[in-house]
Amino acid sequence: MAVLYQILESLKFALGALRENLLRTTLSLLGVTVGIVTIVSVLSAVDYIEKGVKENLNFLGSNVIYVETWPWDFVQNPDYPWWKYWQRPRANYQEYMFLKKNVKNSDVVAISRAKGGVTLTHDGSSMGNAGIQGVSEGFNMISDLQIEKGRYFTRMELEQGRNAIILGHEVAQTLFFNEEPIGKTVKRKGLKFVVVGIMEQQGNSSFQMGGATPDLNCLIPYKSFNKFYTKSRRGPEPRIAIKGMESDPGLLELEAELSGLMRQVRGLKPKEDNNFALNRPEMFTTALDSIFAILSSSGFFIGLGAMLVGGFGIANIMFVSVKERTNLIGIQKSLGAQNYFILTQFLFEATFLSVLGGVVGLAFIQMMLSPELMKMVFSALLGSFLHPDYIMVMVEKIQILEVLRLSFSNIATGISISAGLGLLAGFIPAFIASRLDPVIAIRSK
Repeated sequence: MAVLYQILESLKFALGALRENLLRTTLSLLGVTVGIVTIVSVLSAVDYIEKGVKENLNFLGSNVIYVETWPWDFVQNPDYPWWKYWQRPRANYQEYMFLKKNVKNSDVVAISRAKGGVTLTHDGSSMGNAGIQGVSEGFNMISDLQIEKGRYFTRMELEQGRNAIILGHEVAQTLFFNEEPIGKTVKRKGLKFVVVGIMEQQGNSSFQMGGATPDLNCLIPYKSFNKFYTKSRRGPEPRIAIKGMESDPGLLELEAELSGLMRQVRGLKPKEDNNFALNRPEMFTTALDSIFAILSSSGFFIGLGAMLVGGFGIANIMFVSVKERTNLIGIQKSLGAQNYFILTQFLFEATFLSVLGGVVGLAFIQMMLSPELMKMVFSALLGSFLHPDYIMVMVEKIQILEVLRLSFSNIATGISISAGLGLLAGFIPAFIASRLDPVIAIRSK
């Protein structure tokens, strides 16, 4: 109870001092507010971009290794001549069948080829920027394929290369409007394809498959795709995908097995280099993580510079506050107030001032996302200067921010940095105030 009483008393002193010097308080808040806005804005923006980018990579699947010509990560072997990559043979259907038959550390093997800028037509309607991807059995188990209507290809359709097609969401909307697409036909270079499925809407994506975003991408059997496009280097490159097992964490066993099988099927001698690349989606995410870490660090230190200015402002206002209240400190100590009470009182005031600046910064960020909510938050903030009870209202409003775009971790980071800055900025003035001689302090006025 004594601790709670001390906190409440300190809160009353802090609010009273802040209300009496509203302009000075506001100016001191600006540095902290600008710093928090910078730090949390950058962290939130990086979180949002990172989440969007990684969601866009879902079409690559998880726990998957791709056999291709070019590696996705050139950093691991920067001295390897680029022209040797160009001379490498492409993956092909025979190698896909060989891996499917012989690989032991995977239950799913698939092959695909993709091409963008394709024109599809239906009864006078056309779309010229669609993508077509030829896929094999198992592709739906490897990639993040969500079918809204219809079904995936049957084994017979895939093995015989029948003219069946699964449309991307936007392609279906453009070609069929309100018409039911399932069972209807679309044309590609005069050849009819029966629509067997419609993919779910994926939205905008930073990544494309064969030059088309997910909602513009359409799937056909791999053997049907080969009717249109040559298997030479001028045609789209095949990609073999192998999904790992849960019993193989890190896919180390699968990678070693694939390396051996690919060297075997291509007849490579022991001393010859691999003429294929084993790629994983994690290569993208690892590279992106380092980029996002740099962005977060840069924004953090820029914001920290602004907060340092705010910290000097808070320290300055606390020194002035100690000087103005020296007589009151002497009276408190003469009535029995201990040094720790005076120290806590001024530390709480500095911390409260800094946290208030941080909350204003968070509110400013959130205002851009939810103006109506922030009207209520600012009402609570302004009300806190009029009556201490409004503090609880303010806390309740700030808790709502987690429901919106600002993540809890970013809010906690902003509040923690603000509180830490307040403690540092207010410690020396608070320590000086706590050590004042009560007799000299009373006579100061």
